[in-house]
Amino acid sequence: QSKKKVLVIDTNFCNPDLTTQMNASPILEKIDTRVADHQTIVEQVKSLSKNIEGTVYAIGSEGGDYTPSEILPRQNLLHHLQALTAEFDFIFLEGPPLNDFSDSKELAQYVDGVIAIFSATNIIKQIDKESIGFFKELNGKFSGAVLNMVDLDNVNVT
Repeated sequence: QSKKKVLVIDTNFCNPDLTTQMNASPILEKIDTRVADHQTIVEQVKSLSKNIEGTVYAIGSEGGDYTPSEILPRQNLLHHLQALTAEFDFIFLEGPPLNDFSDSKELAQYVDGVIAIFSATNIIKQIDKESIGFFKELNGKFSGAVLNMVDLDNVNVT
């Protein structure tokens, strides 16, 4: 509604739900960034991504049992996110659960900030505490958390 341009990139290779839900083309693994300049990369992303509602664009992934470093080319799109900020106000990467996969730790090197998603239906376990420790080691990149699956009937509002 704010007319900000948003790019969503599905980097959850083990479960590319965003690709399916946004009906995005699974092209992340195929985008060629060996082109000469940043403007060409921006134009390539705009032409290959799925335009949703005019200001939201989505790039899907094929998905599979691999990590970003195993499937993406050496000079992949994630290395050029800074160039894409000339066109997009916000760029979001969706990664797999930190507790179950190392992918999100790999993806942290490409971004300015990391947002954790926690479920209100789960209790905090030892593996969650280890993930929280990872957030503390991000040198200022940890931007906060979202608590989902909240039962609003059980929230006390004062």
